[in-house]
Amino acid sequence: MNVDIKNIKCENREELKYLLTFYELDKMPIFYDDIFVGYVTKELRYGRGECRCFDCDKTAIRYAILQIKDYISAVLKFRSDDIISLIVERYSDYKVISEETFKGTYDKIFEQVEYANDHLRYCNGSYYKFKDEKNNKLSMLWYEFIPKNRRMDIYYGSGTVD
Repeated sequence: MNVDIKNIKCENREELKYLLTFYELDKMPIFYDDIFVGYVTKELRYGRGECRCFDCDKTAIRYAILQIKDYISAVLKFRSDDIISLIVERYSDYKVISEETFKGTYDKIFEQVEYANDHLRYCNGSYYKFKDEKNNKLSMLWYEFIPKNRRMDIYYGSGTVD
């Protein structure tokens, strides 16, 4: 789907609700200073994340209206079958030790990097990070976009969760 994001207009609650419905989005993650704070559903209800930034639906909806264009642009990338290459840096002791190029769709690359980071979770100071900061932010959106059961599969692999 080739969509010109610049032509998307969202200035009020009704337009936000229309866009969420049109792009078949049940909910939209809201970020405040690059921290996930909760969701706005297509019924325009606010669901809190772990951070308690907003006290009411009204404030969350205002942030959703500001962020909807970026979110739709990201979702279209996640749903795309286009093959891309992204450079990922591997850190150890908080210093870059290598660079790797991951190829695939955005969805597959983000899943591979998330899986690799989960395997480094007990190695202090070791992690993967995208070289381009825009892709790190896109990766955070992707993580909130994917269903919770898929997140569990990435995190635990074939392990059993009690």
